[in-house]
Amino acid sequence: MTAARPYRMTPLTPEQALIELRKFGGIQFDPAVVDAFVRTKWARDLSDPGREEVRDVPLIGQAAGSMASIGVTPSGAAT
Repeated sequence: MTAARPYRMTPLTPEQALIELRKFGGIQFDPAVVDAFVRTKWARDLSDPGREEVRDVPLIGQAAGSMASIGVTPSGAAT
């Protein structure tokens, strides 16, 4: 995130990258790993907005099970 890439010519600042990690913790990034990263020397001096609670994101299998229990098929049509 903090390096120039073909799809992002202007890299994020370290603070912006930390905000992205926090924003997508529990969705794209493991929140425990994000929390561990913020305690390392690489993130020690960064301003960390933090997050008080981690969102509960259901696994695909759990979501599929709950959809099946209410009668929704994979195509989205009700049975």
